[in-house]
Amino acid sequence: LPEWSDYNPEFYLLNGRVYPETLDPNGGGTNNQGELVAPDGHPELQYQPVSSLVNCNAGDRVLFRMINLGFEEQAMRLAGIKMKVVGKDATMLRNTDGTDLTYMSSTVTIAPGESTDAIFVAPPFNASKATPDGYNVYLFHSRNYQRLNNGGHSGYGGAMTEIHVYETGVGAQDAPNA
Repeated sequence: LPEWSDYNPEFYLLNGRVYPETLDPNGGGTNNQGELVAPDGHPELQYQPVSSLVNCNAGDRVLFRMINLGFEEQAMRLAGIKMKVVGKDATMLRNTDGTDLTYMSSTVTIAPGESTDAIFVAPPFNASKATPDGYNVYLFHSRNYQRLNNGGHSGYGGAMTEIHVYETGVGAQDAPNA
C-alpha cells in the first residue's frame, strides 16, 4: 500500500504535460499496432499525446472542461478573460426550479475528483499586442505559483498553457483538442 504521509508532488500537469510542452501539438492518433503516435519532432510525448494549447478567433466561444484528477485542490486562472462557469460535476448550474446559477469568474477552484465546465468568449484581437506570428496571448495557469515550477530549472513550468487569439483564420474544430 502507498505511504500517504510521503505524498509530496513536484510537478502539476495539464493533459499529462508541463509548460512549455503544453503548447506542443497533438500526437497523430494510433499506428497499425495500436500504439500512440508522438507529435512530430517530440518523441518524448508519445504517451502524453493531447496538447493544451487553445487556438481561437476573436469572438469565438470556447468551452473549458477542467477535471482535477489529483489529490489537492487546484485554483486555475484565465488571466485577462472572464469565464462563465456553467457546470459542475457534469451537471448544469441550474436550480431545481430552473433558476440560473451560472457565474462569471477569472479563477475556478476545483477540489480533488471534481470537474467544472466554463465558457469564455475570446476577446477582440489587438494588433498592437500581437506576437510576430499574428495572435494575442493569454495565460491559463495555476494560481499557486509554487506549482508553476520547472523541476528546479529556469523558466515557468507546471500547470500552465496559452490561449492564442487570432483576428481570423482559425477554422472550425472537428474533434476535441483539434
